[in-house]
Amino acid sequence: MICPFYTMQRWVDVQGKIKQYFSFKKKELRDIFAAVLALSFIISFTQWGGDFFSFTSGAYNWFNSAIIVLFVIITTNSVQRLVGLYMGYEVEYQAWMTGLVVSLLAIFLSRGTVWVLLPGGIIVHHLSAHRVGHHRYGLDYYK
Repeated sequence: MICPFYTMQRWVDVQGKIKQYFSFKKKELRDIFAAVLALSFIISFTQWGGDFFSFTSGAYNWFNSAIIVLFVIITTNSVQRLVGLYMGYEVEYQAWMTGLVVSLLAIFLSRGTVWVLLPGGIIVHHLSAHRVGHHRYGLDYYK
């Protein structure tokens, strides 16, 4: 049986890690902004008017897509950060610029029929001071 004091101590430790490591860095915000612009444009590519081009309807659809994509990226990355901090790792988002360019080229070449969404991924940094006493350093299949 797990001692209730241990779980409370663990929760206080996680709260401290969240206060110290959860915030987004400027580079991450720039990468998220680039990914949101590219992915929302890809999603709204075919909705820039019916038979004729319409900038207002296209910009409206692009804005709506950007809100949804921003919510998805922030939510996904926040959950990844929380789980990483719980396990003693700092998670950092990094956009894959080559993937974003390939995604934009694919949408232009296919005229909007094929979505290739390659926004980026996460980098995991080991917080060695927060993992003292754990079995191994680094990620394994369980984590």
